[in-house]
Amino acid sequence: MTGDDYTAKFGDNLDAFFPVARTEIGNIGMLECMDTSFPEVARGFAMNGAEVLYAPTYIEPYVGRGWHEIQIRARALDNNCYLIAPNAGEWYLYDNAPVPTQLHGGESMIIDYTGQVLCRHSGDGNAYVSAPIDIETLRYWREHVSFGSWLKDLRTEQFRVIYDEPVFPKNRFLQGAPKGKTQRSQVEKDVVADLIRRGKLMRSARSD
Repeated sequence: MTGDDYTAKFGDNLDAFFPVARTEIGNIGMLECMDTSFPEVARGFAMNGAEVLYAPTYIEPYVGRGWHEIQIRARALDNNCYLIAPNAGEWYLYDNAPVPTQLHGGESMIIDYTGQVLCRHSGDGNAYVSAPIDIETLRYWREHVSFGSWLKDLRTEQFRVIYDEPVFPKNRFLQGAPKGKTQRSQVEKDVVADLIRRGKLMRSARSD
């Protein structure tokens, strides 16, 4: 399905791109894998009413280098959302594998709407984390706090111009998913070259 097919079928609005489950225990949005690396995804869910963000599983090296924690705490703080981030620890790639792998790195966390880590698990193997999710206090914070409740202060008319021009164009793989690293790498190179041409990035002195 192309991007145009998707919007024709589902629409071109917040519900189409950032659907939120409105439940008795709060409004929930889901971030998948690398979604946590892009502030706009979490913001989209928050602007559609999300109060809890569920963000399962991120791979190395993002966890071991600390990037994952920085990103998910920022996503929770920026949008005043609880964020629940379970992550796989050691696991076996195939039946009867002699040793496990640490592809994902563990570090499961629950983070509150001020970016504070309420609990985490850093060990290997199966485990769980738990913490209270106080939706009513979150709602009170968003409604009454001046400094630290961010959504009310957005200047969207200024931010809109950041995205007037596309960066990673839609419909790049109409003939199917990229076949191997080479095809994907060429697309990335084309995008970077275009950003340099537009003056968004500066060419390195080490470039060919």
